[in-house]
Amino acid sequence: MIPNLRAPYYLILSSQCACPSCGQATAVHALAVPPSHETLDPDGGDGGQPAHDDGWRRDPSAAILSGVSLLAREVGELLVRQAPGFAPDPKRQDVWTNHCGHCAVPILYGQLMAFPGRAFTPTDAEQARAIGVQRIEAPLEAFVELRWTDGYPDLRPLLQRLGFADAAPP
Repeated sequence: MIPNLRAPYYLILSSQCACPSCGQATAVHALAVPPSHETLDPDGGDGGQPAHDDGWRRDPSAAILSGVSLLAREVGELLVRQAPGFAPDPKRQDVWTNHCGHCAVPILYGQLMAFPGRAFTPTDAEQARAIGVQRIEAPLEAFVELRWTDGYPDLRPLLQRLGFADAAPP
């Protein structure tokens, strides 16, 4: 496995959700990257922007990342300090996963993003403003299983909050 995403900077998002195991409110975190981040497409088969000679392709959309691994040591150390409970899960090949601050049970991204009104899919601007945003002025390189982009309409309020979406829906 090799990194398949790189960005000139990244964002740490912070929110709250009810733990699906113990029911208590707990902090949860996610990483986001700006428009023009790059993804590795060695086959050049997705039909998007032309790939560079090395297989990297620029993505015009911002993305919320899911299933993140292979982070640089410095990024991991920063996340340990800035995003408590967000840590590598040895049961998931060290994928960075949220863990409940009370019972330590992993909280998977499907529980945080799959439906409107979840921790990182706010239904309106007011809910989006409740999501903490910390911009990290350092490059990010990682292996990412899934990128939630503006192709996912439920992300619109969050992307607007981040300044990565037009105010009017498409």
